[in-house]
Amino acid sequence: MSSAMSAAKATCDHMKDWFQGSENIVSMGVIAPEGTYGVDTELCCSYPIRCKGNFEYEIVTGLELNEFAKSKFDLSIKELKEEKEIAQI
Repeated sequence: MSSAMSAAKATCDHMKDWFQGSENIVSMGVIAPEGTYGVDTELCCSYPIRCKGNFEYEIVTGLELNEFAKSKFDLSIKELKEEKEIAQI
């Protein structure tokens, strides 16, 4: 599958889960309440999400991150903060 088709399919799958609901945990970029996974509310970040249907979702909390995942998550947050600073210049 081409990279364009792959992205289009992923978008369709994402919208289907969001609309119809799913028991699967998916990744979704949202602005979460203060302190969710230690992220400030001014950042839109990808979180583990369970889609409830009708475009409602809940952030799945309490997941344990191993050291590798935690380091990648922290790196992503650092990059988001840097991009935010650049955008404000």
